[in-house]
Amino acid sequence: KQMNKNNETQKQQLIPIEIALMKMVCKAPVSPGIIQLIDWSVSHSEVVLILEHPEPCLNLLDFLSKRKKFLGERLARRIFLQVVEALQHCQARGVFHRDVKVDNVLIQSFTHQIKLIDFGCGALLQEDEYTSYRGTRKYAPPEWFTKRRYLAEPATVWSLGILLYMLLYGSIPFEKKEETIKGKVKFHRKVSRECWNLIRRCLSLHPADRPSLTDILGHSWLT
Repeated sequence: KQMNKNNETQKQQLIPIEIALMKMVCKAPVSPGIIQLIDWSVSHSEVVLILEHPEPCLNLLDFLSKRKKFLGERLARRIFLQVVEALQHCQARGVFHRDVKVDNVLIQSFTHQIKLIDFGCGALLQEDEYTSYRGTRKYAPPEWFTKRRYLAEPATVWSLGILLYMLLYGSIPFEKKEETIKGKVKFHRKVSRECWNLIRRCLSLHPADRPSLTDILGHSWLT
């Protein structure tokens, strides 16, 4: 991964943080669900990150496209479980990824092992609310649009709800911020009651109503 620093003040601020966050999550014992940082270098004009690159692999967005845009529950469950476990590892290391989406998850074509990538929008984990948002707007939680603030874990869980919906339906549940604020999820095809329940809980309008990552791992759809 190579990034130009010239005339990009924002990247000058974010890139060193990305390196620091990756070093935090890549310390032993490592998580199989997180891309490994092999080496890095910084010069006056660019930052170079040398990352693990599993072969053959593609991101989940392309994987969905090749699978006619949506997955069955069995494969979706396998993928989703790995993503949640990777994010729980990040949380344990004090890292808030802040940009969980299908584009930022690599999947090996044959084994279906996933790798969470791109910590460029990440931040150090804090208990207080965040008052800036650097992730993808279509994955942003409703409280960001209504209050301009959000907590790390409820925001992560919201983005997981969107990711799971995309795995099963092949589309984003909320295209506009007005739709996000209303939080009305349309289920265009039938899924199991347990799966429906998990999506609805992750996409609860009120942050306090969303499950924690630990709660998700104990949910009946995943156990």
